[in-house]
Amino acid sequence: MFSWGKLFSVQITFLHVYHHFVIPLYLWPSVRFAPGGNNVLPSLLNGAVHAAMYAYYFAAALPRPPPALRRATAAAKRWVTTAQLAQFALVLAHTAAQPWVSHDCGFPPEQTVAQVVQKKSSSYLNLPHFFSF
Repeated sequence: MFSWGKLFSVQITFLHVYHHFVIPLYLWPSVRFAPGGNNVLPSLLNGAVHAAMYAYYFAAALPRPPPALRRATAAAKRWVTTAQLAQFALVLAHTAAQPWVSHDCGFPPEQTVAQVVQKKSSSYLNLPHFFSF
């Protein structure tokens, strides 16, 4: 028997709410006024990591998974965290380079500023989640 309660009983953190509230507010003007360009890589990485993360959450929430899925889920936990950290580092590096490399590509400077502000705030909230200082 499948329990929907177990599937949705995860604790919702401020970081989760912040991310899913701010990203649409940030991406709508990006898609509307500056489609493509510097927003493609962060969006693709975010989508790929979220797809893997939620597939893992779904598999981990199954009440009686087959042994092979149980082993795969246990191994996937580390890879999902590694993918999140890699995404975080790549997007930060990509965003940090924008003011120097995208000044003549036609990407609106306002979007670069918005992206830097959004990534800075995300960094501030994410780093303590992954590392204990």
